[in-house]
Parts: sequence; C-alpha cells; structure tokens
Amino acid sequence: MFKTPHFFYWLITAIVFVGAVILIFFRNEEFIRESNMLTTELMQNAVKKPLPKTRLTVDYGNGKKRAFEGSAAPGFNLQDVFRGIESSVGVEFRVENGGNLFAVDGIPERAEKRWILSVNGKNPAEDPMFLSTEIHPGDKIVVHYE
Repeated sequence: MFKTPHFFYWLITAIVFVGAVILIFFRNEEFIRESNMLTTELMQNAVKKPLPKTRLTVDYGNGKKRAFEGSAAPGFNLQDVFRGIESSVGVEFRVENGGNLFAVDGIPERAEKRWILSVNGKNPAEDPMFLSTEIHPGDKIVVHYE
C-alpha cells in the first residue's frame, strides 16, 4: 500500500500546496482590511471643513457700504484682492506712487477726506509695501472714506 515513494511525494506536495493557498488567502484578507482602513482615513482627511471667506468692505462714509467675499488662496496679498474685485465687479482701487490708497470706485482723496485701509483692525498702509501684505482666509479688510 505505501510501497512506492511516489505516494509520500504527492502527499507532501499536496500539503505544501494547500498551506500556500491558505497563507495567500489570509494575507489577501489582511491586505484588503488594511486597504479599506487606509481608504477610509484618506477620505476623512480629504473632506475638510471649508476655509472661512475673506471679506473686503468699502465704506463710502455717507452710509453707503459695499462688501465683497471670496476665498484667499495661499500667497494672496492686498494687490491680488484689489485686482480680483476690479476684474469681477469693476470697483477700481487706485494707488499713488508713494503707496497711498488714492481713489476707490472713482472717488479720490480730498483735503478733508481720505481713504483709510485696515486689515483685521490694523493699518498696513503705514508700511510702504502694504500692497504686498499677505491675506489669509478669514481676514477682514475695511476701506473707509473719512
């Protein structure tokens, strides 16, 4: 009955084959489980809360105000904000060579009134390079005529 060595050869081969199939099956199950966990984690990180809008308010000093909201991309500065508003709604922001905000929406500074700029309550116009002031999501920019 067990006289030929061929029987043991086939028995060992069958055991190794079944063992390899079982090992591959369980490793594949582990891979799928880890892959699903990673996919779930990536999807949760990908769905982030939206960034707060940046808001620019133009106060004309006579009770009239205009407000503009939008997203500020990384690296945005005041000049980018002014250009975006000029191109989208046509409100022009003119800056003198010295860096002063000279006119907004066609209304120039006068001896008794001038345009005052603030970003989050601070006046960046004191800096000669104020147009390069970086703007972040959620910043509040106010241009007031007083």
